[in-house]
Amino acid sequence: RRVGDGGDRHLRSLATQRWLWRSLEVAEVASSDGEIWRINDMPADSSVGELKVRLRREDVRFRTHRADLVLGSRVLDDNELLGASGATAMGARMGVIFSDLHAFVLVIGAGQAGRAAARMLSMEAEDALVVVVDP
Repeated sequence: RRVGDGGDRHLRSLATQRWLWRSLEVAEVASSDGEIWRINDMPADSSVGELKVRLRREDVRFRTHRADLVLGSRVLDDNELLGASGATAMGARMGVIFSDLHAFVLVIGAGQAGRAAARMLSMEAEDALVVVVDP
């Protein structure tokens, strides 16, 4: 083939596809109750914190609690890169530990007064998280 007849463009396209295939990984996270989240197309150069942001869309617990991701015996730092930590390696699965309930307001008691307070607070702070607990 002559240079410039489209063959070199095809080779560049294949190289780009191969690079994308290598750079986009799957991140798997499992909770102690057996739930597994599989985040596809997670770049290996993403941070653990960026993965947590994507997991917030998957489960409310990632928004309401502190979530620590664990790989093996190590708690991963939010600034750590997924690829460098080994979290996106074939067969790797991170664990998640939920702790410290985070809420804008915590209403204790789901009686009439508690529900009224939760409704009022929800209207005043529309994007805040209001949690009602009935002991």
